[in-house]
Amino acid sequence: MTYKTRTLAFWLSILLFLVISPPVLFYATGWRLTPGFNIERTGGLFIAVPESGSKVYLNNELRSETGFFSSGVLLQNLTPHNYSVLVAKDGFWPWTKTLPVKGSEVVEGRALMIPLTVTAESVDAKSADYKTTLKAIDALKAAIRTATSTAARLGLAKDERGRAQVWFDAGNRVWIEWLSDSPLPFYLDDIKKPIFQSRSTIHGISFLPGRNDIVVLATENGVFALEIDGRPPQNFQPIYKGANPYFARIGDSLYVLDGAALAKIAL
Repeated sequence: MTYKTRTLAFWLSILLFLVISPPVLFYATGWRLTPGFNIERTGGLFIAVPESGSKVYLNNELRSETGFFSSGVLLQNLTPHNYSVLVAKDGFWPWTKTLPVKGSEVVEGRALMIPLTVTAESVDAKSADYKTTLKAIDALKAAIRTATSTAARLGLAKDERGRAQVWFDAGNRVWIEWLSDSPLPFYLDDIKKPIFQSRSTIHGISFLPGRNDIVVLATENGVFALEIDGRPPQNFQPIYKGANPYFARIGDSLYVLDGAALAKIAL
């Protein structure tokens, strides 16, 4: 190869480097050209998933499946707009949410997954748990009967770390209040706000054991798990169906009283 040829090859390689480097750097730093020919930086989604073996879909496309050691899925390099997320597993109610991805940010979501069939254990009417539950439910019934103002905080309950509390009022609205000095979690946009309006009388409220973003409430003929996260849709999954149930939470278990029958439910 002659000196002239080597020189030409050298300058061509420099030129090629200068042509290729900007788009490579552009892509590597998270910038994308959107369908509308706008240049935007990508973001991501982190979905916390409580059940291993769950499938995670993004805009109806399977993107990941959780394993035994993975409690969440990180979806990266997403151009900013709204994404439909679905988490599904056989034997559980599916969870879905529309989440807005923002440039240079990771948006969080936490799947609610209640088994389609919840195991309930009958509690003897002579046991201490039966008496404790009955006392708590009788106190709640008395408070509901005497409540005349929507300012009443019926069934007031705190989460396990004492950072938030929930209650319902005489108008059957469910409220949450953030008590901690720490920043608001992703599922809240205000320190105190109503998160649900029931069309029927509410019979009880608590946090779901192990979760500070899920409320358990009894209304109509069932006990349900309701997510605090109001980004649509606000998922609402059944735990127990019966006639006219009330419930109390003792430790990590829910005790559901329906008529004279008391059942212990561990979730």
